[in-house]
Amino acid sequence: MLAARRPTLNDIARRAGVSKATVSLSLNGKGAINEETRRRVLTIAAELGYPIGAPGGGISMTIGIAYNAAIKRLENTEILSRIARSIQSAAANLGNTSIIYAPAIPGDFAWQNLINTDPDGIFFLSLDTADSAVQEVVAAGIPAILVNQHGGRGVSSVSADNERGMAMAAAHLLEEHGCRRFLYIQYDRPLSSFTRRLEGCRHALNTTTAGPAGASLYIMKYTKSVNEIFNDIMSKVQTAAIDAIICDRSHVATIVVNHLCREGVSIPEKLKVIGFDGIEAAKKSRLPLTVVDYDIQKLGEEAVSLLLRLVKGEVSEAQILLPCKLVRRASCGCAAI
Repeated sequence: MLAARRPTLNDIARRAGVSKATVSLSLNGKGAINEETRRRVLTIAAELGYPIGAPGGGISMTIGIAYNAAIKRLENTEILSRIARSIQSAAANLGNTSIIYAPAIPGDFAWQNLINTDPDGIFFLSLDTADSAVQEVVAAGIPAILVNQHGGRGVSSVSADNERGMAMAAAHLLEEHGCRRFLYIQYDRPLSSFTRRLEGCRHALNTTTAGPAGASLYIMKYTKSVNEIFNDIMSKVQTAAIDAIICDRSHVATIVVNHLCREGVSIPEKLKVIGFDGIEAAKKSRLPLTVVDYDIQKLGEEAVSLLLRLVKGEVSEAQILLPCKLVRRASCGCAAI
């Protein structure tokens, strides 16, 4: 005769109509759980024969980390892999937490496996509110959090303050280095972080063409690699007398700097360059790169903290912005700080 299966937190959660994290918090007497909800959870746990007084406290959660399928592997993208590690590190402090990684492809086996685990929440990396996977999770009532993108329309988010960060970079070049003719190199993908960064640059220069200080802004987009448009970059640098280049990603800025140096362009004497994101390559490029940076470890901690607030019902949606800082290096003519 087979022994009866021991009831699980998922069994209790389904019967009570709450998340697994809420069950865990209720059983451990932790968190700001509604007293009526706590009593219902305890009653159902007792009815199912769950060992309420069992040792091994902490919060039991299942968390998904979903990423854009175009990335192939998170390890191939430094910023996203660091964000994923920061989330995993923060979640480990909660107790018994399982992390499931999956490309965000509705219908895909790995994605369906993640959804079938009835996760307490899913963090989305390099996806936006309109992505079908995000909408599927929202429709299923699972907390969805965009990390390093901006949310809204029922989707929570934790992100660097992309707009203010890029405005800081443009203002630095304009006010402290006297730059007036800007070339902005933008990744042509409809993600909110890239949109906000361009908006921040435009705001700092006050207009898309000429601000009160006579600044001009030219925008050049690329789709796969900046190498495909480098000849156009060189042409614009020469014909428009560009004196500053801003790239919306630092790894693109390092490629641009290396190419320009090989072409004999004098950086930073004639042309200054700034990127966004504090990748390791920025410190080690042919000329150390000035970047807009932010605290990725803090990003992960805030994301996990927000998920806890969502599952406890303290908030229904939240948008958190983390401050950025400008790390000055040789590519803009500043000494490293």
